[in-house]
Amino acid sequence: MTTRTTVVGKVQRKEQALRLCEAGHSFAAIGAELGISKARAHQLVIEALDEARDVTLDTTAHLRQLHLERLSQMHAALWPYVVDTGEKRKDGKPFVPSLDAVNRCLTIMERIEKLHGIGKEEPGLSVADVLSYAAEIAGVVKKYITDPEVRYAIVEEVRSLRSLEPPPR
Repeated sequence: MTTRTTVVGKVQRKEQALRLCEAGHSFAAIGAELGISKARAHQLVIEALDEARDVTLDTTAHLRQLHLERLSQMHAALWPYVVDTGEKRKDGKPFVPSLDAVNRCLTIMERIEKLHGIGKEEPGLSVADVLSYAAEIAGVVKKYITDPEVRYAIVEEVRSLRSLEPPPR
């Protein structure tokens, strides 16, 4: 049976292992500091990172849903001003559609699409950018790889990217 104190101790140990890892300590150093093996230190850090990721994903999903609900409410409130639905305002007068309401609804719809991951594609790297980075990598390889055969093989593979075809095997 696990006691609350033991559970709290495990959580604290995981947090401490993660802090030490973030500070740049090796797993061997973390293990020595906590009185555990290198493998156990690695396991604690991985568990802590997994838990942090899960919390972040849960929070992000919750926040996304909250924003979607708010945007949907705004959209619904503006909709009678976008198209003639035949609805009446509280004072009995009809809603009058307006271009301003149309523009605001379009903006809201774009935000909804963005939260759903659809709509406009964000510009990525151009082919020229990729080739420029490849040339920089080739320069670094030439500078730091001293074995001529290895260097030649790497440089040739990077050069083959210019044709955007897979390198020969």
